Amino acid sequence: MPLDMAGTKVAPGYYYLAIARALDGAWSLVVIPAEKVQKAHGDAFLSRQYEGTRIPLTYEKSKDKVAKLHLELKGDEKNLGQCTLTITWGNYKLTAPVIADLKSGAAEAGGKKDKEKGDKGKE
Repeated sequence: MPLDMAGTKVAPGYYYLAIARALDGAWSLVVIPAEKVQKAHGDAFLSRQYEGTRIPLTYEKSKDKVAKLHLELKGDEKNLGQCTLTITWGNYKLTAPVIADLKSGAAEAGGKKDKEKGDKGKE
């Protein structure tokens, strides 16, 4: 289902993710369509060579030092479809709000179910 990540639309699909820091200190999550990298027989280490969509991340220095990279997508208990992406490593903490387009996702799922029902009738 489509996502809105910090005001940037991200379509359903497969992606490589990278983290970038600009000269001015701004952080972003770089979303690179997987087919771009795979077409060149590349992998995530080559992600710098590809243009991707930049999603702004909010940085804060973490109180606790984290030993391993950790990604968490935590839902908002009061607002269905809204959550926060949190990326932590060392004493870095990066966050971005994420909103799932539940109406579009439900419509896509309903269309697939209808197609499956139609395909079963042909057997």
